[in-house]
Amino acid sequence: MQDILFRAMSAVDLAAVAYLQDICYPPALQDSASALRSRIELRGHCCMVAMAGGHMLGYILAYPWPTTTPPKPDTVLTQSEDGELIHYIHDLSVDPRARSSGVGRRLVASSQAMARTLDLARSELIAIDGAGPYWRALAYDALPMDEKLARKVASYGGAALYMGRDL
Repeated sequence: MQDILFRAMSAVDLAAVAYLQDICYPPALQDSASALRSRIELRGHCCMVAMAGGHMLGYILAYPWPTTTPPKPDTVLTQSEDGELIHYIHDLSVDPRARSSGVGRRLVASSQAMARTLDLARSELIAIDGAGPYWRALAYDALPMDEKLARKVASYGGAALYMGRDL
């Protein structure tokens, strides 16, 4: 595989992000262009892309967000709610042709490194159906949920999990 460049995501990446989102996620879990843009512009400190030969291999949408309050898919972000901020991973997508190459792990590590520079001590995410083992391999554990959070997580699929780890 060619040399891979990991860099901060910007608005010029939105078309490639939307393409990967389209091939990696069902429509109910996809974000519109305005929702994607809001994640980059408002809180995109930890959003990263992996590029090789002008082709996007993968991306991670992650940002500071209040603990245990994940925004729903396709929500345009405005100022966040009050609360302790964590590194929230909204989305990790890797081109199917680049899977098993380590790109996803490297995107997560790059985003986590940026989160630590922002003094974020924890990372949280919703693992969609079947993704729990991937995130467990990256030291994420299932977290207890109150009823409100459990309903939100269930909207991602019956086997979805709310997971977290210390950074």
